[in-house]
Amino acid sequence: MVNGVPAKRNPRAIIRLLNRITVKSRIVRLEGESDDDDTKFDPKKILFNEAMDEENYEDLIKALDATITLANDERYQIGTFLAEKLRDYREPHIEWIDSLKQTDIRIAKSIFDKAVDVLKKYEHLCRILKTDIGRKWLSSKEFRDDISEASKEFKEEEEDKKETKPTSSVRSVQEVIAQIDKNMVEIEGGAFQMGSEEYDDEKPVHSVIIKPFNISAIPVTQAQYEAIMGTNPSRFKGPDNPVERVSWDDAQEFCERLNARFTEKGGGNYRLPSEAQWEYACRAGSKTQYCFGDNDNELEKYAWFNRNSDDKTHPVGQLEPNNWKLYDMHGNVWEWCEDDWHGNYKGAPDDGSPWVEKSRGDTRVLRGGSWNNLPRYCRSVYRRRRSRYYRTGGIGFRLVLVS
Repeated sequence: MVNGVPAKRNPRAIIRLLNRITVKSRIVRLEGESDDDDTKFDPKKILFNEAMDEENYEDLIKALDATITLANDERYQIGTFLAEKLRDYREPHIEWIDSLKQTDIRIAKSIFDKAVDVLKKYEHLCRILKTDIGRKWLSSKEFRDDISEASKEFKEEEEDKKETKPTSSVRSVQEVIAQIDKNMVEIEGGAFQMGSEEYDDEKPVHSVIIKPFNISAIPVTQAQYEAIMGTNPSRFKGPDNPVERVSWDDAQEFCERLNARFTEKGGGNYRLPSEAQWEYACRAGSKTQYCFGDNDNELEKYAWFNRNSDDKTHPVGQLEPNNWKLYDMHGNVWEWCEDDWHGNYKGAPDDGSPWVEKSRGDTRVLRGGSWNNLPRYCRSVYRRRRSRYYRTGGIGFRLVLVS
């Protein structure tokens, strides 16, 4: 949303990038000019209510990745250069921008000017980066990783717009129903501590009591989806690969059609897991970052992610399961949950039920990370928000069976 007008192009990738600046830096106050406006400034609110279009996003990404040479032959990545400039300047936004535009850039000046033009439109981005933590983030390796992450997701969204040919490996509905039923794993009820104190949207850690339920050992596969829905929207074709490029609404329709088939046989109450059920099942009794511990060097044994995926999904169930014999809970594809998105756990149900509002909005929850993500996105507690209509080659789902 720019000046109250919806952006004409998809702004999701840049909003993800900008939101990381606030969420990961945990900005609690702004430095610089201590006027009344600063005390009321809410960076998250501003970032989620304004958006850049794809052209501006690409300009910013190219600029931040570029190397520039100043008149004194000093070479910088533009991100590092901005961090150092911000360290020295306290003047209002427009004056700071003007000082950047007057800088003598000998290489990549045109792309640098494009980046400055983008910044000129978005004063809130400069104000966030002018915080002490913001400057450190801008010049850190994490910044480079996050730029790469956002860039990959942006390119992935562009690829997902291309048409794909349907596969011919359709299995019978009866076979799929039997397979889904066989793949369900019974999960005993119990209590666990949900969330973490690491990021704001993972707080507060709170006790949840889970009733027994059944969850699929694997994400829904392309063969299963095609048999029930009559189509395979996936980008990375393979009958045993997880279905992807499915929205939350698509997953709901799959459950409805599957339940209708089971009802004909006298049973069936499949749906998406609640967020609490998903985390409980993923942890499998663990209290660590991942189901196996805290060392992400071990993640390749359990998950397809950016280090080992070769930039694609893989057949489900190939790697190690967690202690409850559930596969691909980390990585391969993000998985939709039943819940509405909430920015933190204040007021969350303590019985493991889906957290939904009477008047449901359009934003839902994803869990687990995918083939193109860094390890931290695959943690048991990591949460991601997306529109219920969102489809991409990194999003699928798995089923729970409730009584």
